[in-house]
Amino acid sequence: MRLSSKLELGRSRFIRARQTAWTDYARLTLWMLRSWGMDSDQIIRDFCAAWGRGDVEVLMNAFTDDAVYHNIPMDPAKGKDAIRAVIEGFMKMSPGGVDFEILNQVTAGNLVLNERIDTFVVDGKKSGGPVAGVFELDADGKIKAWRDYFDMSAFQAD
Repeated sequence: MRLSSKLELGRSRFIRARQTAWTDYARLTLWMLRSWGMDSDQIIRDFCAAWGRGDVEVLMNAFTDDAVYHNIPMDPAKGKDAIRAVIEGFMKMSPGGVDFEILNQVTAGNLVLNERIDTFVVDGKKSGGPVAGVFELDADGKIKAWRDYFDMSAFQAD
């Protein structure tokens, strides 16, 4: 076999091996993102459902110790103690829980965005409005950042 033929054979084997490696890497990465994305989606769906049950302990277990919860019209709550105070305040105001009706939700890796209608029952009167939520999860599926965007006037009781 001539040297040029050997070089061409080696080159083609190298290219095939490189393509196979990249294909395998891409498949693994896509599988990981899809798997994590599906988990992230369900984690936030379960979290939102826990609001409707008024289950403060389940809600608190969803956060990292250094999490930040920011209702954009208000000051951010930093850390679990501050987040607990905000959540307990909402539950005191709406003792039966807060209904989070998820209209749309999208997930990209550890980022989850949802469009919701949040409904409180305060002194027997329902009030609520549209909310856009942004959740960032850590590698363990815990919420490390949560931002809710809404118009405060929408939540005044009818």
